[in-house]
Amino acid sequence: MSRPIALATALFFATSAYADAPRVVADIAPLHSLVAKVMENVEEPTLLIETTASPHSYALRPSQASALENADVVFFTSQGLTPWIMTPLETLANNALVVEVMTEDSLVHFEYRESGGDHDHEHDHGHGDDNDDDGHDEHGHDEHEGEDHADEHSDDHADAHDAAHGDDHSDEGLDPHGWLDPENAKSWLSQIADTLSKQDPANAKIYRDNAQTAAKEIDVLTDAIRAQLEPVKGKPYLVLHDAFQYFDRRFELDFAGGIALGDASAPSPARIAKAQDVLKDRNVACVFTEPQQNDKLVKVVIEGTDVKLGQLDAIGARLSPGPELYAALLQGLADSFEICAEG
Repeated sequence: MSRPIALATALFFATSAYADAPRVVADIAPLHSLVAKVMENVEEPTLLIETTASPHSYALRPSQASALENADVVFFTSQGLTPWIMTPLETLANNALVVEVMTEDSLVHFEYRESGGDHDHEHDHGHGDDNDDDGHDEHGHDEHEGEDHADEHSDDHADAHDAAHGDDHSDEGLDPHGWLDPENAKSWLSQIADTLSKQDPANAKIYRDNAQTAAKEIDVLTDAIRAQLEPVKGKPYLVLHDAFQYFDRRFELDFAGGIALGDASAPSPARIAKAQDVLKDRNVACVFTEPQQNDKLVKVVIEGTDVKLGQLDAIGARLSPGPELYAALLQGLADSFEICAEG
């Protein structure tokens, strides 16, 4: 076979494989990144939720709704993260295979921990569902405790409360931010590859080889981050809301508490006072904002203190979506912890 004919044949088969590949949608950028890793050299998945938006509430654009209508496979993280997504999945993606990745039994799962700063600091480094006695904090749900302190706070607290657009509430059940544990990401790579291989047997070997390569890259990154964060252990940190326990438990960081009990919920003045007490009692090294959330509440809590202010990004707000986003996201979290804690 002459070289031009061989080249044309190769291009034909490559184009055919590309054209026959399933149309895939993933909800958030970290999961989309893992799917894109598995699908490299085959097809590009579609990202449903923009990185600058909060996944907890979102209005689909027409192009995103169209992507769901045309999808063959939809990967989404969990109903707990995107409760609004079930309706569009049922009405728009009713012909697609829909995979909720956080339901896998093999994953590290954690219940929401009481994030007011007065819980035990025990960490479950076994990372399993059956370790509640050691790794999960008790859900005391005492967010109304100390409401008599509300009158002691300035009008700024009320303004901050209004700025967050919500009421104080506690989260119960599964914490859906599981992608922040790299071991979960490795499990998802296998799950994604298996799912796509069944949908697209012609490219099954590519999917599985890509998943294995990506898992090895995650192992290397995990070891590097563990070494990087060794000096940060034992330096308590406070966050706007507790979205980072899968990361801090994996790398044994010292979580002091969350200002708000729930994702994107606004805390009461009593809870803000509680967070200020935690700053003093725990000698907190850093307080972190999030790019998808208003930072006014955090500024109210640290007002008059010299506590360092940093930013943690669980989604990838400033990163370009694609196969490299997931690794960059984890590295960005590690860098934020290191820079803030070490000054």
